[in-house]
This record gives sequence, structure tokens and C-alpha cells, in this order.
Amino acid sequence: GGERMRIKLPSGDFNLATPSGPIRINPSLVSSIVFQGEDNNVPEVHLIDGSKLSALLGTSTFDVTLVGLAAEQHACIPAAAVKRFTFAPEQEPDPLTPQFTLSNHDQLMGTIGGTLSLQTPFDTLHVEGSQIKKLTHTQAGEHDIQLTLWDNSTLSGRLVESHLTCVLNCGMIIQVPIALVDVYRQPIPTPSPPMVERIRQMVRDLDAQSWKTRDRAQVQILSIGTPALSVLKQLHASAPPEAAQRIALIINDLSAELETANAPAPAVSSGQVGIPMRGRLMMNRW
Repeated sequence: GGERMRIKLPSGDFNLATPSGPIRINPSLVSSIVFQGEDNNVPEVHLIDGSKLSALLGTSTFDVTLVGLAAEQHACIPAAAVKRFTFAPEQEPDPLTPQFTLSNHDQLMGTIGGTLSLQTPFDTLHVEGSQIKKLTHTQAGEHDIQLTLWDNSTLSGRLVESHLTCVLNCGMIIQVPIALVDVYRQPIPTPSPPMVERIRQMVRDLDAQSWKTRDRAQVQILSIGTPALSVLKQLHASAPPEAAQRIALIINDLSAELETANAPAPAVSSGQVGIPMRGRLMMNRW
């Protein structure tokens, strides 16, 4: 039960208090806000890229513009009366989407930005976030982690940084405390610079005059396997027609291989579907 009202997309930012700290977020990046539900005692903010954040909204009322009447009218709605805002359709992320899973079950769809400094027993190593395939904690402590790199090699040690830079797919950047990160997964990490250059040379050979050279390059790229995917996706749009056609075939083969190796996507959750640039407001009965 409850009332449903169609509203305009709010013009001002939402001020969120999250476990990662205060965040200001433009409403255009929000698909919905669930204030009350079966599985959450804290409001949950769903973003257009599939991210889900537990957050408190620092307001006791919402000033909304109603658009379902003959003329637009303004209303002041008590926050305690709101069950859900819906601004855009809910997005289920692709299984190959990089994501952070936090200890409070929040999910952030995005990649690690910048460079991490890892203190190991033999030296302090600097690792580019884009080359990390997986990050997990070890038993030693909240800053002690294990990294799996693009080539499946592993490194363990103590992270110098206290926060990870999370670059969300929707464009937001969030600093997440390392202690809050349960696991990070990136199915398509970027290879090392020497490997990237090697793949680029093979891609150039995909447009060679000799069909033997083209075929050999295609076989060589396939032999590298899924680590080549990120580079191929970058080069596909600007490649000559012959090379572009072969790149598309390679991407399809490697993507199928990667999808088979990864767990299936979670079931699609049901929910109210909003209208772009507008929204719906669900309220409790008094």
C-alpha cells in the first residue's frame, strides 16, 4: 500500500553520510533510493551504474515538484514518510564489470585508480591499480592484503595507503577505507606496459599485406588469452577494417572464455521502474 507520486528530478545534490565518509552526489547519477525494505535498516542508494551504497541523507524533509497534476506544484514531504525514490531504471551490472564488495555488503561498480604502495618482506612495490585483477585481505590485519595481477601472479604485504581510490563507472570518485573493502575484482585488468606494446604490434600485423602475417598475429593474440582484452577493446574502434574485423572476432572468443570462467550474474531484482529525468515517490500510509 501507500501513495505514489510522480516528481521532477531534484536539482540539488544529495548529501550522503556513508561508511566511507560524506559524499555529495548529483541526482542524475541516482537510479533509486530505498529508505525502507526487507533487507535494509539504513537507506540504500542505487546508482545508474549498478552501484549500491548504504547512506544516511542529512535531511528531515524533501522539497519535491509534483508533475502528475494539471499544473506543477511543490510539496514538502517528511523523510520518515518516504519508502522509495525512483529516478531511472535499475541496472544489473555485466558479470565482467569490475566491482568492490564492502564488508557492509555495499557494491561499487568501478576500478582502482592511481598507484598502490605495497610493503613486502623484500621491498616496497608500486602497483598500478589498473593492473590489479583481485584484491583481498589476509589474516594478519586490516592493511595486510593480497593482490592478484593481470597475469595471475600474486603479491602479499601491507598496504601503505589507508584508502583506495574507487573510480565508479558512472564517473564518481570515492575514497574507500581499505578496512572496509572485503574484495575487489576486475575481470579485465590492463597488462603491463611491455605486454601492451607487444599486443599493439600484433594488432598492427592484423592489417599486414600478407594473409600469413595476419593469421599468425591473430593466433598470437589468442595465445595471450583474456589479458589482451582490455587493449583490444581500446584499439578496436580506430583499427583499419581488416584488423577491426579480426579484433572483433578475437574479442568475442576471449569474452566467451572469460564469461565461462566467471560466476553467472545475480538474478534481476524486482522494483519500481522510473522515468528518465523524472521520478516516482513511494510513501507509507499514515
